[in-house]
Parts: sequence; structure tokens; C-alpha cells
Amino acid sequence: MVSGIGKMKDRSQRKRDVRDCQIPDLSDLYWKALPNMMLNVLFKGAGPRNGLARVRVTSFVRLLNQAIHHYSAAREALAVRAKGGSGRTRALFEAVSHFEACVGCLHRTINFAEAVKRDRNCPIIPRHVGALSSDARKRIADFRHAIEHLDDRIARGSMPADARKMLTIEPNAIKLGSHSIALRELANWITELETIAQAIAKWSPQDASPDSS
Repeated sequence: MVSGIGKMKDRSQRKRDVRDCQIPDLSDLYWKALPNMMLNVLFKGAGPRNGLARVRVTSFVRLLNQAIHHYSAAREALAVRAKGGSGRTRALFEAVSHFEACVGCLHRTINFAEAVKRDRNCPIIPRHVGALSSDARKRIADFRHAIEHLDDRIARGSMPADARKMLTIEPNAIKLGSHSIALRELANWITELETIAQAIAKWSPQDASPDSS
């Protein structure tokens, strides 16, 4: 009986967590750097001349755009969930899926950011960026790997019976097992990378590089 009450309280707490979730709005960042970069390449001759460097820069901006899309879609799904009604359960699963995709895209974005930093034919990326710190890179990579490993373990049937079977959303963070990313932290990382993407979108070899201080 006590165990059943505990489970009921746990479910009730999770519902309050989703309802009370406060996630920063980044919708104004979506579809911003990518079209700007394409227009600048076509009409102003912007972007690296080297083919591989150009692919690295384009991939960085493209994947960041996708991370922003999934982040914003998760936020919209949580807003639907908070309103209640018949679509609450679907909205929750949509939010979980979009957060999973956001983390995956952010991981790939950071990998390309590191490739851009190493490529002398690419714009210079600032040195002190929180999203590119060793701590942030490791946490994002670990979270992304946890998502993939969870899928594998469920498919193989090797999940412990009492383990969480998917990413969970709390008022201030997303969690999976021992891994956690604060929502404001996630928003800050994306915003930092978007600032870099905006500078890259209008960069050309003859221009001054983005501030490297």
C-alpha cells in the first residue's frame, strides 16, 4: 500500500514538474543565420574559398539551426501540455522527442565548431565560449550517448526493471539517468553558438575575423 502511494505521488510530482516548466524562448533565433549565410555567399562572395572549410562552416550553421528548431518545438509542446486537455500526453512525448533531437543536433554542432576552430581556412571562433568548454562538451556528449545507449539497452532487453525508460522533463532541467542539463544552461549554450553563427554568416576571407578575444 505504501509503495502504491509512493508511485502515485511520484506521478503527481512529474505532472507538476511539466506544468511548471519554465524554458527560455529562443524562437527569434530560428532560421536566422542559415539564410543570411546563403544570401551572403550568393550575393557578396562570403564564406571560405576552400571546399572542405565551406562544408564545415555550413554544417555548423545548419545543425545549430536544427537544434534551435527542436528546442523551440519542445517548448511549444510543453506549452500545449500545460494548457491541459486531450492532447497533453501526446504533447509530453513530443517534447521529449524534440529535446532528444536537440541534444543530438547540439552535439554535432559542437563537433563542427571544433573542426572550424582547427581549420585555418575558416573564420576564427572566439576562445572563451561556454558551449565549447571541456565541461559543456563532455556533458552534452554524455547526454547524447546516454540517449543512444538507452535505445540499445531497451532493444536488447537489458534495462533494469526500475530504470527510467526515457528522458524526463523537470521544471528547470532535462534528465536521463545520472545526466542532467539545466534548461537555462541549454538555452545559453544555443544562444552563444548562434552569436558565432551570425558572425560566420557574413564572414569572407578579406574581412576581419570575428573577435577572438
